[in-house]
Amino acid sequence: MDKRAIAIMDSGLGGLTVMKKIIDKLPHEDIIYVGDTFHCPYGTKEPYEILKYVKQVVEFLLTKNIKLLVVACNTATVVALPWLKEHLDIPVIGMIEAGSKEAAMVSEGKIGVIATKATVNSLEYTKKIKEINEAIEIYEKACPSFVEIVENGLSETKIAYDEAFKYLENLKEKEVDTLILGCTHFPMMKDAIKEAIGNAKLVDPANYVVKQVISNLNNSNLKNKETNKAMYKLYITKKEPLFEKLAHMWLKTSFMLEEINLYEK
Repeated sequence: MDKRAIAIMDSGLGGLTVMKKIIDKLPHEDIIYVGDTFHCPYGTKEPYEILKYVKQVVEFLLTKNIKLLVVACNTATVVALPWLKEHLDIPVIGMIEAGSKEAAMVSEGKIGVIATKATVNSLEYTKKIKEINEAIEIYEKACPSFVEIVENGLSETKIAYDEAFKYLENLKEKEVDTLILGCTHFPMMKDAIKEAIGNAKLVDPANYVVKQVISNLNNSNLKNKETNKAMYKLYITKKEPLFEKLAHMWLKTSFMLEEINLYEK
């Protein structure tokens, strides 16, 4: 049994949607989470900047003696996953492959992808889905305001619904049957998105990510003891008044929260 913690990183609080699913399926595993609130959102940044931030966050996480890393950010997955897999000697799991596989399994032929500008511009979802099934039609749409809405605790407000209808109108006209939530913040706007897109099936890549985490723990004998009382430690790189409140609302469990200084401020 391996007592080391699972590490999760994101640009802000969106990765908590992934953390919650891991907690539900692996309640005996300790988890360390870093939300890079100082640079949130990543989706508007240049790739070289994102890679730099990811490296700094991961350098910090490695001091915590972690056993597995989940890059719970689609933008960071696009930019940094190849580098991380090459340079780290622990399993590293990203979001893009997970979301693509799950969507391809359930789609009837038309998939929509909503994500940050950086993720959409990379066309990584289109590439991955086409590798699985060349015949699937894919439509990607950047929804730049969604991350800000979530980070400001406005997911259930009229603003969220108005923005969802505005950005998803074109995808609804395309009659996509499946919609990938290509940013870990977006499940927090699930109600607004569902109402705006209509009958399309929503795919949260986190569901497949959890399966990959479980598989890695089992195959590498990394699981913790089932008698372990899990500890959850959350770190943020800039104090955000709403972070703790929203984290409690989403995770529905106790945790420790600490601000860390990874950058010059």
